[in-house]
Amino acid sequence: MTRNVALTDAGYTDIGRRYGSSDIAREATDVLAKWTRDVAALAEYGFGASALEAFRSAVAAHEALRTSRPAAVADKIVSVEARNVAVTNAWVWVDKTTSLLGTLARRDRELATKLAEASPAEDTELPSGISALKALLEAKTSALPADANVAARIAEADALATAVKTTSGAAATAKTAPVQDTADLDLADGKLYVTIKDLNAAGRKAIRNGLLRQPRSAYAFTYLRRTAERSAPKAGEPSKS
Repeated sequence: MTRNVALTDAGYTDIGRRYGSSDIAREATDVLAKWTRDVAALAEYGFGASALEAFRSAVAAHEALRTSRPAAVADKIVSVEARNVAVTNAWVWVDKTTSLLGTLARRDRELATKLAEASPAEDTELPSGISALKALLEAKTSALPADANVAARIAEADALATAVKTTSGAAATAKTAPVQDTADLDLADGKLYVTIKDLNAAGRKAIRNGLLRQPRSAYAFTYLRRTAERSAPKAGEPSKS
């Protein structure tokens, strides 16, 4: 189930920092097409004609912002690319580690519980999740296969967590105007992202319940990383790719 969390502008801005404005714009264009097509069914999930028109207006405002602030868009491209590399590397590490520990957790209830608690579900949980998983690796090293490169995983952990932390913000600059420009874009990006994420969740429910005849993949991100759809491994289970 999708976790619904009340968000302030600061929360939307934090989300918006994770994604490139151009990718948000491309995703929004695709969403407008399928939302317009399926609006009658989606209305029963809170995404009817009025919500569609509000989203259309938000997309137009976002496009105007992107066009008027090219320097901020360029800053975001640099920062988002660096963050995507860091986040991708971190998830690769998490996948290896949760799978490795999952083999032990099948026969160790305490480890299964700790593994479930430590495993991150969202990008924002990666630094703390990696730290917790590293501690589990250290505690269980002697019980893990000799050819699993456990020492390498332990050695990589701190640098991966730090990289995610240090690349999470927009590109640093000392000029007030560009900082505000980037913040405005981050806020707009975050609001569009959350609406798209929620719409996709509603669309998949409509498909599951037979109100829409579309593949589930019709309501999934195309241009953005699919962190919204990534679920944490269950206790004792390897992570899903």
